[in-house]
Amino acid sequence: MKQYEKQASIETAEWSLISVKNVVSDKELVPTDGFPVTMKIVGDKVSGVSGCNNYNGMVTVDKKTIKFERMISTKKYCMQGMDVENAVLKVFASADGYELEADRLTLKHGSEVLATFEALSGKKQVE
Repeated sequence: MKQYEKQASIETAEWSLISVKNVVSDKELVPTDGFPVTMKIVGDKVSGVSGCNNYNGMVTVDKKTIKFERMISTKKYCMQGMDVENAVLKVFASADGYELEADRLTLKHGSEVLATFEALSGKKQVE
């Protein structure tokens, strides 16, 4: 049986949203069933699904800082999941830091937690 290291890499894992903060209402939101939110970082590019739409853009990642730029997304409208999608897209505009612990990625603005993701893939295999 293969084992996996506990630490996923921000640039090798595909990330799935656990929760996101709605910066307007200050409420924590979770993805609607059937409308997953994902994120994948490869080099200086970021892409994924924001619930209903696809997005992509540029990203700069340092030891503890992250900056999303030139973010674009498709413009479909869905009856469900738009509150989470809108909140996630706002997180990309304001996130300036991150924490990575085991298979959890937390995007932050200063010390404020904006969104939490879990690794779906990309954990390194250990023989």
